[in-house]
Amino acid sequence: MENWEKDPALYSQTGSFRQIMEIIPHEDEKIQGLCYYKDRTPYLKLNLEHGAQVQLQVREKVFFLKEKQRGIYECAVPLSPGFYPARILINGVLTICPYLGITLEDNRPVNYLEIGPLPKWLQCREVPHGDVRHEIYRSKVTGRAEPCLVYTPSEYEKSGKEYPVLYLQHGNGENERSWIWNGKLNFLMDNLLAEKKAVPMVIVMSNGMTVLEKEGKYRLYKALFTEQLVKDVIPYIEEKYRVKNDREFRAMAGLSMGSKQTSITVISHMELFAWAGLFSGFMDDFLDDYYNEHLKKLVRDKDIFNRDMRLFFRGIGTEDEGLRYFYENDKFCEKYGIRTYRKLYRGGHDWNVWRRAAFDFLQMVFQIKE
Repeated sequence: MENWEKDPALYSQTGSFRQIMEIIPHEDEKIQGLCYYKDRTPYLKLNLEHGAQVQLQVREKVFFLKEKQRGIYECAVPLSPGFYPARILINGVLTICPYLGITLEDNRPVNYLEIGPLPKWLQCREVPHGDVRHEIYRSKVTGRAEPCLVYTPSEYEKSGKEYPVLYLQHGNGENERSWIWNGKLNFLMDNLLAEKKAVPMVIVMSNGMTVLEKEGKYRLYKALFTEQLVKDVIPYIEEKYRVKNDREFRAMAGLSMGSKQTSITVISHMELFAWAGLFSGFMDDFLDDYYNEHLKKLVRDKDIFNRDMRLFFRGIGTEDEGLRYFYENDKFCEKYGIRTYRKLYRGGHDWNVWRRAAFDFLQMVFQIKE
C-alpha cells in the first residue's frame, strides 16, 4: 500500500485542472467534498440545510448521506480506486456540487469522484511537465470556430525538433477536454517520457461532436469528424506546430465513439496514418449515424493494411456492455486475416479502462524498430 502520510496526492480529489490537495482530516468540519477516514475509507461530506434528503448515485449504486450533526451530512463511499461519474440529489433534485470534480458526460456537466490512491503513472510527479494549449481553428467543414487541445512535451520549446503527432479522440457526450480532465493524459505522458517509456510526441485532442447548422437548426453529425480532421485539424496543426507530416509519424486513437471515428478515419486514409488505437474499441458502427464502407475497403486492401499499418491496437474492458461487438470484430479480423493487437482489461465502459489502454498504447506508438 502506498504511504498515506508521505504522499497525500495519492488520495486527493481532483477537479478540472486542480490536481493536488492535502488529505482532508475527518475532524475538520469546514471541509466539504471527498474525504478519507483514518483507515483510508473514502467518504463524502457536505454542509447543507438541516433536514435535507441527500443521495449520491455512482453507476448502479445509491448511497444515502446522513446528518451526523446539524447541517453536516456524510456517507462512506467504499469504492475501489478509480474515476467515477457521480450524481447528487438533494430533496430529489439533481444538483452539481462545487466541492467535487466537475466533468462532461452525456452532453451535460456531472460531478465525479476520483478515489485514491492514484497509480504512479497517473500522478502529478516531480518530473518535467509538458504544456496543454487551447487552440481555436476555423473549420471549412462546419463553417464554425472549433476547439482543440494540444499537448506538447516539456522539451518542445527549446528542442527545435519535429515530432510525431497523435490525434486522440474522446467518447460520445464528451469534448476535447475529457482526455485531460478525466484521463489525466498530460500527467500520464509526462511520467512515461520521464522514464523513457514513450516517444516524445505532440498529442491533439479535438471536439468530435461535429455539429452542422441546417435550416436554422443545429444537428450532430459525428461521422463527419473524419472529413473535419483531414481537411481542417491536420492542416492547422501541421502549419502551427513542428510535427512530422509523414504517415509513419502520424497516429490516431480514441475511446468508444472516438474508436469508431478512429477506425473509419485510419482505414479510409491509410495514406495518412500508420498507427491506430481503439479503446473500448469498435471497428464498425452499431448504434449511431456512421457508415461501414471503410470495412469493405479494408477487406479489399487488407494486404496493404497488413503491410503498412504499424499498429492497430484494440482494447476493451471485460465487463463492457459492448464486449460482444468487440468479439464480432475479432471474428471479422480472423475471417479476413486482418492483423491487429488486442488486449482485455478488467473493468467496464469507463475511464478506468481507457486510462490503462492509453498507458499501454502510448508505450507502443511510434516505436519503430530499425
